[in-house]
Amino acid sequence: MVGCHGLKARKAAAQPAPGATNAAPREVKTVWAEVAHVNAAQGYVVLRAKVLQSAAGEATVWRGTNEVARLRVGGPARPPWLTADILSGHPQPRDRVEIKW
Repeated sequence: MVGCHGLKARKAAAQPAPGATNAAPREVKTVWAEVAHVNAAQGYVVLRAKVLQSAAGEATVWRGTNEVARLRVGGPARPPWLTADILSGHPQPRDRVEIKW
């Protein structure tokens, strides 16, 4: 049929590539907290945050301008306290924590 090839080509061009999504990128929010207590033997820290979110997230621990640890936030929370698992590094009390939600 005349014209069918052009229609098929337009439909194929309108389809997203395999693995691609049409969803808008998720807005990443950053919350700052402070390490209040470290339990290295059990692999967790207690954080103090002025603002708490209800979702889990990844966190970077900073001592001055140096990244010193990575955390997974999402354990029990009771404002202003929340817990996080130590993924790597050696956090210490008073280190600043950047949490990405």
